[in-house]
Amino acid sequence: MFSWIPRAFVAFASVCLMVLFVHARAEAMVEYCPAMVTMSPAGAPGAAPGAAPRASTYALWLSASTPRNVSGRAAIHTDAGWYVVNVPETALTQVTQQWKDRYVQFSRRVAQSAPLFVSFPKPVSVASAFMLNAKTQGETQLGWDAKGTVQCSPQIDRLERPRSNRQLAPTGMQPHLISPLFVAPQPPASAQVLPAMLSSGPGDTSCPVPFRDAKAFNLPRVPYPEAAKYRSVKYGDAFVEVAISATGSVDDAWIFAPTGSPPLDQAAVRAAKMTSYKPAIAFCQKVPSIYSFLSEFKP
Repeated sequence: MFSWIPRAFVAFASVCLMVLFVHARAEAMVEYCPAMVTMSPAGAPGAAPGAAPRASTYALWLSASTPRNVSGRAAIHTDAGWYVVNVPETALTQVTQQWKDRYVQFSRRVAQSAPLFVSFPKPVSVASAFMLNAKTQGETQLGWDAKGTVQCSPQIDRLERPRSNRQLAPTGMQPHLISPLFVAPQPPASAQVLPAMLSSGPGDTSCPVPFRDAKAFNLPRVPYPEAAKYRSVKYGDAFVEVAISATGSVDDAWIFAPTGSPPLDQAAVRAAKMTSYKPAIAFCQKVPSIYSFLSEFKP
């Protein structure tokens, strides 16, 4: 038996698209912006957007799919309004993350920076953060260097909006990061602390639907793969990520969390590419996004 549980999970958004083919894993990774932002109060474990306590100093990490140096400007939404911070050229180096879902443990290679430190004029609670623009140096696989400074669209999964507008897989089924975790140290005395500057919001919110996750419809009926019946792994959860353009077309799809059975994973990716999508909306504009949903297999 094969079933879909849709889940919106938008990771990168921009006016540019870059595709990386990872031959060793036979999957493609798509980036719509050269870097993604994670923030946490200095001296506290990394927290999900909207869950952070109030603090005047935050750690900020940049991440991407491949190593590179990144500089640019980040937008930060807090309970005291919007701020911007200028991010100096920062090295992202390869790390191996260990993940686990309810059936399998797996690893993923990503590029991640050491923590930068951002100072606010008063204690705030950070709800979301994303790159407004970014420029790379030394990025050799995706071609970002040749693009110069890229203007990035808002990363909708990082923005506050009613939870009822989101489609999420059941919590117990979602893969979770085991290590290395984002842990924000106190800034050392020699650390450069970046000032956060008060700013207006990065976009319009006056339309009836200013924010919306990408939506899947016309989901195909996919039979249980015949080849999977003769393998030791006959059931599992495949989390598939789908790169969806601002028009709703599919730029690519790949396995984020595997089942352990290639025939099941391949069937999940085929179904993802056959599905129709409505694009995400951020600040009243259609934006490209990464959409993820759970493919649940039972023989």
